[in-house]
Amino acid sequence: MLERASSLVCSRSTSFLREVTWLDGAPPAQPIEVNVKIRYRHAGERAWVIPGELGAQVRLAAPVRGVSVGQAAVFYEGDAVVGGGRIAYA
Repeated sequence: MLERASSLVCSRSTSFLREVTWLDGAPPAQPIEVNVKIRYRHAGERAWVIPGELGAQVRLAAPVRGVSVGQAAVFYEGDAVVGGGRIAYA
């Protein structure tokens, strides 16, 4: 799925991101478990981020409402930001 980043979709519990930035400069070699925030006031949700060549897939532990195209999804380990990207489309 990640090979076709230009035509990816997102749902309430799985989303695909483009324009992904990693604070370490490169994506991790393996999927990582993080807390993902979709909106500024969103408390965040536990998720697994699976990096790919053209973006990343995010699998949330529980569905999140109100996921929209263009929203940022930011990845946290504790209080530290490890990366983020834009939701491709919903």
